[in-house]
Amino acid sequence: MLKQIYCQRYGKLLLGFCLILVLIYAGMGWDTQRSWHNQKNYFDSEEFKKDFQEHPDYYIKDYNGEKPVYYSSIDEYKDENLLIYNRPVPESNGQDTYIANFNTSGAYFILPLLFVFGFLSFFIDQKTNFNRFLFSLPFKKRQIFRQKAVFLFAPVSFALIIGILSNICIRYLMIPSEYFQIPLSDLFASGVGTFVGNLAVTAIGSLLGVLLGNLFFGPLTIVLIFFLMSGFYSFYYNLQEFLSFFFYGKGGHLVLNNLWNDWPNGLPVNWWAVFATLLLSLLLIAAAQEVFARISLENDGDYLTVPAFRLPVFLVMAIGTWFYLINMNWLLVQLYYDDFSQTRTIVSICIYLVVCLVVSFLLIYPKAIKKWWHARRFMNSRTVS
Repeated sequence: MLKQIYCQRYGKLLLGFCLILVLIYAGMGWDTQRSWHNQKNYFDSEEFKKDFQEHPDYYIKDYNGEKPVYYSSIDEYKDENLLIYNRPVPESNGQDTYIANFNTSGAYFILPLLFVFGFLSFFIDQKTNFNRFLFSLPFKKRQIFRQKAVFLFAPVSFALIIGILSNICIRYLMIPSEYFQIPLSDLFASGVGTFVGNLAVTAIGSLLGVLLGNLFFGPLTIVLIFFLMSGFYSFYYNLQEFLSFFFYGKGGHLVLNNLWNDWPNGLPVNWWAVFATLLLSLLLIAAAQEVFARISLENDGDYLTVPAFRLPVFLVMAIGTWFYLINMNWLLVQLYYDDFSQTRTIVSICIYLVVCLVVSFLLIYPKAIKKWWHARRFMNSRTVS
């Protein structure tokens, strides 16, 4: 019965969403090989050969001090610029950072899509009273959640697998092997990491879709999350530098390589990080189920659908946002540099903390604030009378 209901409500939209996921992955794979072939055709053209010979300063390989180092031949230039690789770059601490030299911008479409999909899959049902209808059926809430999660996430997972495999196969088969130097095993390994990372993003969105209940502040929270995530790479690299200073002191260098895979680019995979991400995804889904089981229609319109979770959500929101912001804005790292005033840095860190605490409190405890305000006015009116 539930399956038929879900099929009528989500079937066509779910099919369309899955098709979009497959097309993005396959389209990016096709675009990669097409761009490669276009570049090779240009390098083989007489126009390029003439330009290479007449303007060698346009094609400098490196610099030895201030002296330019030129390519020994046009073939060397072509080979270096047509190779697709996952090449290690030695770091000062003896570790290797791997880089891949092809377009991975599709992750900027896939990850937000999956996050919004997870969020809207549950949030819309709250706001359209569909949950009220489901709760009137002779099923337990956990059963309703589990069947809905399976109905939605199984096709999406299948679409992600098909999309990732198509992306890998298109690039691997349509670019000559002498130029495509990423082993197929590395591509599949990064594909597994990408799939697990996608599941985690979807699970986070689903948990927020179940947890947030206010029609205005719920979507506003999602917008703020997207705004904050625009500075994620700044946060990541500043956190890496802070941890280097914290554990090794000045001059130390800690490399947090490949903890997250967002595209099947063939970069090495940390399997412990993949398993940890998979475990996190399962825990998030379990948490979403627990929240869903405790939803009461009496709290419809509140910022949180379950008041019992206000304190843990408040702590996670306030402390997590504060830690993210001070890292994104380089404040923790500044504590280890003599060029910056430590007093000013500490004051800035404290201001961020106060702002995050106040904003989080106002969002999560509006009823408590309103109740306290009315009680205060009532006491003042009694005192005056």
